[in-house]
Amino acid sequence: MVSLIPINQSRSLDYEFNSYENQKVSINYINNFNEPDTLYHFLKSNKEMSRFFDILTVSNLDYEYTDSILHKTLFVTGNEYIKDDIYNYIIENNDIELARAIIKYNTLSYKISYQDMIQSERFYIKSNYKECSDIKLDVITDIHIDHVILNKSSKIIIGNMKIGNNAVIHLLDNLLLPKVLL
Repeated sequence: MVSLIPINQSRSLDYEFNSYENQKVSINYINNFNEPDTLYHFLKSNKEMSRFFDILTVSNLDYEYTDSILHKTLFVTGNEYIKDDIYNYIIENNDIELARAIIKYNTLSYKISYQDMIQSERFYIKSNYKECSDIKLDVITDIHIDHVILNKSSKIIIGNMKIGNNAVIHLLDNLLLPKVLL
């Protein structure tokens, strides 16, 4: 066993007592520490995204979004933009498959910034939803403002919400749904 106590303090009871007190302070600090910067905790703590968080919870994929080293992009829709009929159907019927399809379709397995999207006129990005993985990304440039439109239906309202160093969230004005679900 290796001792971390300095040799000149190895028999000092005062040193050992002070070390114990310092350990208690460290343990209390850890216990009072806020939740980590993860996608899961970000969505959980944002009331404006509570419907999307509920869909994530129903999908039983929430464990995939608790990793602090995730390096993914998530397209999240605000509460006011998720239609009541879709949301209520998922929640009331506990439709795990539909919830999983939505969460996977709105997730990219890599980080892509708003600036990267805005620099290209048109391209496809791959989502994690295997049945229909292409999201068509159209960039519409206006004289006054640039817009990124996904699947001709969802505009990015706020881009590049970063969660620590682990993920990027883009807030949309319409829920992205795979074509097979429409």
